[in-house]
Amino acid sequence: MKKLITILTCITLSIAILTGVYSHDQSLARATDVLVIREQIKLIHKRFESEQRVRRAQVVQERLWTLSDRYEGKVMPVSVREEARLLKAELARLRGE
Repeated sequence: MKKLITILTCITLSIAILTGVYSHDQSLARATDVLVIREQIKLIHKRFESEQRVRRAQVVQERLWTLSDRYEGKVMPVSVREEARLLKAELARLRGE
């Protein structure tokens, strides 16, 4: 009878240990999963940076149009000309020209 209890106890403990190890393994991220997620994050980051550049280019272009509309046919002050020059340079950089 003691042998049967010992055998059943060993089997129960083995099953409990294996179940614990399996559930712990399932809760941890695997190396391949981490690599896949890292690549996805890189793609999302690239898209985000691209959208930021596009938005900034739109803001700069609108500012240039505002300046050209405001000073159409008039002489631009030196500070405004310098701002327009800097904005044009930034716009060219944003567009990759």
